[in-house]
Amino acid sequence: MDKKERIERFEHLRLGLFMHFGLYSAAGEGEWAWHNLPGVRKIYGSLKEHFDPEKLDFTDILSKAREAGMRYAVLTARHHDGFSLYDTRGLSDYDVMHTPYGRDIVRLFADACRECGMMPFFYHTMHDWQHPLMQSDFDAYLDYHRKSVELLCTRYGEVGGFWFDGCWSSKTADWKLDELYSMIRRYQPDAMIINNTGLEARGVVSHPDIDAVTYEQGHTEERAAAAGEMLPAAEACVTLAHHWGYAKRDIDFRSPRSIISELASCRGKGINYLLNVGPRGDGSLRPFDAGMLEALSVWTDQVRDIFYDAERSDIDAGGRNFALEHGGRTYLFVFGFCGPESEHSASLTGSGRISLRGVGRSVKSVRWRDNGRELRFSQDGDCVTVDASGFEYGRNLIVRVAEITYAV
Repeated sequence: MDKKERIERFEHLRLGLFMHFGLYSAAGEGEWAWHNLPGVRKIYGSLKEHFDPEKLDFTDILSKAREAGMRYAVLTARHHDGFSLYDTRGLSDYDVMHTPYGRDIVRLFADACRECGMMPFFYHTMHDWQHPLMQSDFDAYLDYHRKSVELLCTRYGEVGGFWFDGCWSSKTADWKLDELYSMIRRYQPDAMIINNTGLEARGVVSHPDIDAVTYEQGHTEERAAAAGEMLPAAEACVTLAHHWGYAKRDIDFRSPRSIISELASCRGKGINYLLNVGPRGDGSLRPFDAGMLEALSVWTDQVRDIFYDAERSDIDAGGRNFALEHGGRTYLFVFGFCGPESEHSASLTGSGRISLRGVGRSVKSVRWRDNGRELRFSQDGDCVTVDASGFEYGRNLIVRVAEITYAV
């Protein structure tokens, strides 16, 4: 598989699940608790001595993710606190095998991914807050880091990709990425290589071997390739609240409207969407996280058959609306329909007209995909005006999809 094929395979996955899980989950104060909270730092050693996530069930979590429309999953094999969720095989005793749990969590994750039809990706920090070699012998630290990643390359079967994070901690350091990436290519030639550029450098291509650029917290933009240029894939990664790891006192959750609107917008721009959940210290999902996956599954029901393989259309749908093409039909994604149609509604605030330009074919029919209702339309050359009805009572899918068929 060459780079173009690798990128195209990744882009057709479209939607993924991010899971931040580690010792910080047991503290319940967010994934940066060791760095930001001296009180948590003092008890971090005891977290390892008591780490036993008896409710961790990847098959259950990933089944929910698959139902929500997700096709790949990324697990924090090692975060910035330096603790590994995999067997480091003598490289360090700061891993899950030296806890009461005593089981290789990365292996459990990879096996569950394949059982659920998901592609496994491994997040791995570049920067380590606690490792003494980070300060005393950086080259020796990088050797330890490469050997750690080599274990992930060789002991868990085919890996969909490696998701690195932390080079932004030192912009002047030589992280020896050529050596790291060439080692990955040797063992996992078809794996995506992603290295998060952080909040201050969204969308930046940091190295020629990078297969996908990142947009942390969902700030995305339209991308256009120059003549003959092959763009890397792009991925927006977002949290449901403010933290990536479980934070029991962070209840400022985002709404399904926000997440689904952002997901749909990314789909229209050809950008993958990686939605994070942070399991609790016992491995269970918060009810809100599970609820968001359930809400996503309701939305993706209307687009499951076209969401992954449809391509961007040249039709101008106006505003945030956009169109995709698949199988000789056009699929119109419509934003902003807030109110239901109902005999009790004083005004049908969810109705309106949508103007399409550049259609280029004779339209035969337009219908909503969620209920099959036919919509009135008129056509004048390449311009089509659709009378878009609001949701039926009992429905509000936030971003609605209409299917346009054409005369033969």
